[in-house]
Amino acid sequence: MAKRTPADRTDAAAVRRATIAHGSANTASKPARVHAASPTTVPAGEVRLSLRGAQRAVTRARLMDGAMEVFATTTYTAATVDEIAVAAGVGRATFYLHFRGKLDLLQAIVLEAAPEIFAYYERADPAFAAGDTVAVEAWVRDALSYFEQHRTLIFVLDEVLATARADAASVFSSEVDFGDHMPLLMSKWPPERRSEASARIRLMALMLNRAWLLWQSEDYSTGLDHDDAVKMLADIWMKALIPPASVPVKGFRKDA
Repeated sequence: MAKRTPADRTDAAAVRRATIAHGSANTASKPARVHAASPTTVPAGEVRLSLRGAQRAVTRARLMDGAMEVFATTTYTAATVDEIAVAAGVGRATFYLHFRGKLDLLQAIVLEAAPEIFAYYERADPAFAAGDTVAVEAWVRDALSYFEQHRTLIFVLDEVLATARADAASVFSSEVDFGDHMPLLMSKWPPERRSEASARIRLMALMLNRAWLLWQSEDYSTGLDHDDAVKMLADIWMKALIPPASVPVKGFRKDA
């Protein structure tokens, strides 16, 4: 059974504080910062609307943080809207002003986390493109630390994937392509095999996620220390993503 700890309660706030490298945060929007303005230059009605929008953003963020606090101590399935509202310090009615339900809230959390995840693949790109073993090992170590920092979210997503397939379909977008964030590596693959390269990256990402989850189990031991495990994962990733000769593989469509 995978372990959850009270320390997990901080990870929703950490997601919101994350700074995204390379300017790739185009999949999630953040509330605009409200600046003081002179009544002579900004109509009072607009100021009130801006303040109202800011207040809504604060309440929405509190609900997302409250949800992660609740998820850290129970399961996604067992958590209730009332518990989330209490953790956020708001009423049940306020929850439904912002979200249709738990699934809608979880989708918002995942959307907000997406740019940070994409940034990991942007940082990985030059290392894999150059075949730099040391840099790839450093990236794997960094990626594993992401899972640790956001363990509650990882556990929740794993639960949804395993127990609520209909919900999982709406949370895990099939349109996400990590290859879009690794242009240097993708450019080394022949055009007719770039769909395969994207599929390999997604499979490797899933493998890394599953490996971390497996290592959280008290009943499982690899017999490897952390450094050896990192080296093993880096080796698997590098071998899987070595650019091949320009020969199409049956079963993968050719890119236009």
